[in-house]
Amino acid sequence: MDENIKVTQEELKIRLENELLEIMKEIGDIAVPDDRAPGGFDAKETNTQDDVLDEADQASEMTNINDNEAVLKVLVERKEEIEAALERMKNGTYGKCEVCGAEIEAKRLLVNAAATTCTKHMEI
Repeated sequence: MDENIKVTQEELKIRLENELLEIMKEIGDIAVPDDRAPGGFDAKETNTQDDVLDEADQASEMTNINDNEAVLKVLVERKEEIEAALERMKNGTYGKCEVCGAEIEAKRLLVNAAATTCTKHMEI
């Protein structure tokens, strides 16, 4: 890790676990578990009443569901990145660039604790 910035793996693990908790809360706000759906979640409908919706309300509901699906996709991707980082911590490969094997800079890990590459290879 960068000699000017000090951070322990335990500190990064706590960051990852806290971010994962927040993401799961956000997912719970907009989705329900569904093993058949990509990522294991399906966007919630925003209209929870049994009311018959007029055309404008139906269009609005579809827009809300589409918005939730877009947000859900991003949240699930980040959830998977975090879970993979926590797994790398368990198996001893965390903090190593997957391209060159060098240590990932502490500064980079502080910005994105789930990073898989050093700054040199972050575009790959």
